[in-house]
Amino acid sequence: SEFAITESVSFIIESSFAQEDSYIKIWDPDDDLVWRTDDFEADFWLKVGVLETLPYYRQTAGGNPMTLLEDAPLGTWSYTWYDSDDDELDSGTFTVVAAPAKVLEERMGLLEELMSGMSDDVSGLADDVSGIQSDISAVKSDLADAKAASDAAKAAADAAAAAISDVADKADRAAESADAASESAGRAAEAVDEIQKNVGGLSTLVYGAIGASLVAAFAAIISLMQISRRIAG
Repeated sequence: SEFAITESVSFIIESSFAQEDSYIKIWDPDDDLVWRTDDFEADFWLKVGVLETLPYYRQTAGGNPMTLLEDAPLGTWSYTWYDSDDDELDSGTFTVVAAPAKVLEERMGLLEELMSGMSDDVSGLADDVSGIQSDISAVKSDLADAKAASDAAKAAADAAAAAISDVADKADRAAESADAASESAGRAAEAVDEIQKNVGGLSTLVYGAIGASLVAAFAAIISLMQISRRIAG
């Protein structure tokens, strides 16, 4: 039912009696007559059991085997077996395919094309991976820059906190000094009151000395308040 290029076309021919001088015509897919076999003479037939058969080597055209040449068309061929009176005994079709070597060559070519396409795909994939690596490197660089900026901001915040703490500490100390001066002034005032109670007849000179002391105490308080404002500013 199937023959490849370079093979010879032949049939299994059997009959209950020898079909003397019968023959076969063979057409290609374009319905062009390619072969007419030589007549199957009486002495070509061999009896096998109860049947008469025609050996392959007796199936010739012009004395030659019906070999499919390289330029033979591929596809479905047809045949008809005629008796000596040109009446049809049987008919049918068979398929002609490429030679195994040709098929192998075509398949190797197809495989080569597939491998070439695969190589292009792999190359493209490598480019994509390279692009992804570049993107990852860029992201890593951005993350490093962001971390550096974050570290700088944290350091600045820590420095600001330290400065604020230092200013607050100085302000606390100034406030403590002011409180101490105020307390000293209060004690001085109490001392004056006590002196006035105990010594009602102090002279003007004594009062002047006490006044000078109070003025000095108030001056110290004002000075400390100015220092506190400067530190707070």
